[in-house]
Amino acid sequence: MVILAAIALPRFGPVLTEVKLNADARQMAGVLRMARTEAITSGETKQVVFYVNDSKNPRYLYVGKSTYKLSPGVKFVSSKPFNSKFKDQPACIFLPSGRAKQGGTVSLKAEDKIKYVIVLNATGRIRTSDTPPESWEK
Repeated sequence: MVILAAIALPRFGPVLTEVKLNADARQMAGVLRMARTEAITSGETKQVVFYVNDSKNPRYLYVGKSTYKLSPGVKFVSSKPFNSKFKDQPACIFLPSGRAKQGGTVSLKAEDKIKYVIVLNATGRIRTSDTPPESWEK
């Protein structure tokens, strides 16, 4: 039984890594959607701030609400996911119309897998993808 476990367990490593990566991307997209919805319903600007340069504590913050940490082994890839800033950090800022002040792409990486969380500025649409958007700049 121990021998079978020793053979089978290493195969689950890449699967678990991909599960964590996908879960983090879905959670981030959900937080961004929540910020967008609250901007529309409250009539106030809402911000989600990304601490992409803090490799020891990769996280993002829905200002005034909660801080979200990335899973162990998941990290930010690009250092500039959004051109908008909130207190000198890259931020996705949603206007009361539901539009993003500027669109952007957050890249999350775990081992050799990358997942993209994409925000379009014209509509505020948020989606996750295995490939970057066509107009993406790293």
